[in-house]
Amino acid sequence: MHWLSKYALPVVSDIHGNADGYSQILFALKAHGITQPPLLLGDLFWTGIEERRPREVLEMVMSMPYFGIVKGNTEHYISSGWLDAWEPDSDEDKREKRAMQIFRKSLSAAEYQFIRDLPEALPFEYADRACLAVHASPADIERGMIVNSSDENWRSLLNGSKADILITGHLHRAFTHIANGITHICVGAAGRHPRDEDGILDYTVLDKTAVGLAAMHMRLMQA
Repeated sequence: MHWLSKYALPVVSDIHGNADGYSQILFALKAHGITQPPLLLGDLFWTGIEERRPREVLEMVMSMPYFGIVKGNTEHYISSGWLDAWEPDSDEDKREKRAMQIFRKSLSAAEYQFIRDLPEALPFEYADRACLAVHASPADIERGMIVNSSDENWRSLLNGSKADILITGHLHRAFTHIANGITHICVGAAGRHPRDEDGILDYTVLDKTAVGLAAMHMRLMQA
């Protein structure tokens, strides 16, 4: 992609333990000549699928440079009392609870602190625009900014944010829309849940252009 500038910034969210998928995205970024490290928007380790490998994702994340990381709702689940208090009904969720308890038990003190201390929001400036990166919304780590939300709900979820550009994950779908004067970029998922797993890996590339910020939604089929 020779048309990308040296400032091109990849944004990846909702890896959900998909070590192979994340590796494939990193390989694609290198092939496209993107040198900026990624911005990660949380839900990195919670697997959803038994074959996924959250520890490998953690090791990649902690051993490589990144532009920034924000905490997802599942990082909160792992680093708070939520996981132990959770009483799942389905066999699938019971397996997931056991898997995440095993993952949490495998964490060193430094790894646990890394996950626990991730910020819930990352403000930054890019292409002369005030940007805010969060997992779901500025108001709530679990409530996403859906396109057909009412104006009242949208304002509530913005929680007073004055950012020009709001960058989120959580919804597992990639789209860009404008509401209340704010451009919302939802970057999709690099590891979808079992109920909607289709082999698609979504990520987004932000870039500085002569006319301002561009957001390119990128898509791969997992090899």
